Amino acid sequence: MRFFLTVVLYCFLLDSSVEAKVYLGDTNISSANEQQASFIGLTNLKNSSFHSITVVGPLSFSNLKVANMAEIIGKTENSQNGKFGQLFITGTFNASNVQCDQLKAIGFIEISNLHVRENTDVSGYLLVHAGHLNDIEFMGREIQLDNVEANNIMIKSDILEPETQQALIITGSTVIKGNVTFNSGRGIIKQSSKAKIMGPTKGAALQKLDQ
Repeated sequence: MRFFLTVVLYCFLLDSSVEAKVYLGDTNISSANEQQASFIGLTNLKNSSFHSITVVGPLSFSNLKVANMAEIIGKTENSQNGKFGQLFITGTFNASNVQCDQLKAIGFIEISNLHVRENTDVSGYLLVHAGHLNDIEFMGREIQLDNVEANNIMIKSDILEPETQQALIITGSTVIKGNVTFNSGRGIIKQSSKAKIMGPTKGAALQKLDQ
């Protein structure tokens, strides 16, 4: 782990074209307004704005704005009210009230009130309580949408567990306006009575859930 962090720091410092301020170790920042910043270690950001950030390590945030790109590698929890341009996540991300232009993630993602203006691409696990998503590409065992509005959903075959049945679970008043496609041809859609899929489905059986 120490070697990994050293390599990451070296890469930050090597690229002289990126004038990013680098924070090492435990960092607590409130009411900042900076361009580019990189954080290595435990990071807590409150009421702050950045043009772009990179975080390697545990993160918590409140009232955070990142106009361009936020790259987060590690575990995010106890976080709320984040606005991002491009949001790239590797690890566990648990937060509420998140808005972004584009979301790309590898890991365990659980968000309450998520709004993504463009595409969402997640590998791992995705659980969204309330919000609006555009097109979704997902690879993993299970994706859950509760009281969510979305367009097309593509469930890609899981290259790590090709024999595992993949599931899309839609509950509450979720509405899928477009198509739902499982590339494996062996998926399952678990749908509550109030949830709706407006377009065609392909490659999945349908299971009704009791409410």
